Amino acid sequence: MEYMPTVRTKAFAAPTRYYQGAGVTRNVLPTVITAFGTKPLLIGGPRALSAIVRHGLTATLDAMEIGFNTVEFGLAQPWGRECCPEEISRLVDLVQDTGCDVIVGVGGGKAVDTAKAVSHRLHYPVIIVPTVASTDAPTASVAVIYDREHHFHGCEFYARSPDAVVVDTLIIAEAPPRLLACGIGDAYSKRFEVSACYTAGHGNQIVKPLGGVAPLVSLQMASLLHKLLTAHGVQAMADVRSQIVSPALEAVVEGCVLISGLAFESGGLSAAHSLYNAFTLLQSQMRPAQYHGELVHFGTCIELFLEEQPPKILRDVFTFGHQVGLPETLEEIGLPAISEEALRRVAEKATAPGETIHKARRDVTADDVFRAIQAADAYGRKLSQVVPRSEYT
Repeated sequence: MEYMPTVRTKAFAAPTRYYQGAGVTRNVLPTVITAFGTKPLLIGGPRALSAIVRHGLTATLDAMEIGFNTVEFGLAQPWGRECCPEEISRLVDLVQDTGCDVIVGVGGGKAVDTAKAVSHRLHYPVIIVPTVASTDAPTASVAVIYDREHHFHGCEFYARSPDAVVVDTLIIAEAPPRLLACGIGDAYSKRFEVSACYTAGHGNQIVKPLGGVAPLVSLQMASLLHKLLTAHGVQAMADVRSQIVSPALEAVVEGCVLISGLAFESGGLSAAHSLYNAFTLLQSQMRPAQYHGELVHFGTCIELFLEEQPPKILRDVFTFGHQVGLPETLEEIGLPAISEEALRRVAEKATAPGETIHKARRDVTADDVFRAIQAADAYGRKLSQVVPRSEYT
């Protein structure tokens, strides 16, 4: 990766504070909460809320005589646990009724994005507590919004990053291994997306109050992230299967949550995430259903062909993906018999005006993407005969 300086305006975004380690739910999070408010409201799904109770948060808050309220994300709603306008509006009303003064978003990407959206509407501080390392959403000043059927609806950009992010690796180690693989897939894309954006000279993902081009540090972070994942990803997956908090797991969690989040927001996104957005058109047809990081990784595989990457990079990326359990063919993303017409709809969606794919190449067409999807699928099927996809469990 080449580091060429620029005189254009650069922009960098990050949360105010970041804490990561084994036991920080009990030892760190209560103090962080009291730094931003006196009446916290915890928002999360049932398993996420159960995890922070099990790891001592509520007992510690009780001992400190800090009153708190809890609201379950997506409870008994027709749309379920979805970061959608209806759920955001529902939670805004509930938050106002509690009289809280700081929001604590607990869980995975949808839950924490919803917490950020509620915080933005009410101008409350927000603390993010991811209980899985499946995406880099926790650090970002953006929320990905879906409709009630989980079709990509758009992104909301905020002028403020989360006030704090607290990541307990004891909780991460208890989560299903598949979710860590998803985080690796999401993070692994940044080596190629950030580089593409920087080389093309287009803006990063910061929108409010102002954006800019990537600073050199974002390229360094993307490079470091790639090295961390390549060196420790396979071992971290083995450790999380045994629920072990190891140096490899700590490194990969830091990469997936912190470094990836800072790199994508300040460095930019390109083809892999546009392809993720496009493949959500077919989400209801995927058997089994696919998570964000899984589709992003297949998007990375496709991006390599759009960029005409050399054979060694193709081999390295596809091999690593299968070693950690990520999908690299249409069949592996749950679309074994997808029609050409459906793939062309995906290609058209990926190249729609405003998609990040155009940050790398302004001239990319739907035909280019359609051919790249076919090429990635063919390469992935061939590689599967040599490097079978690892099982999550």
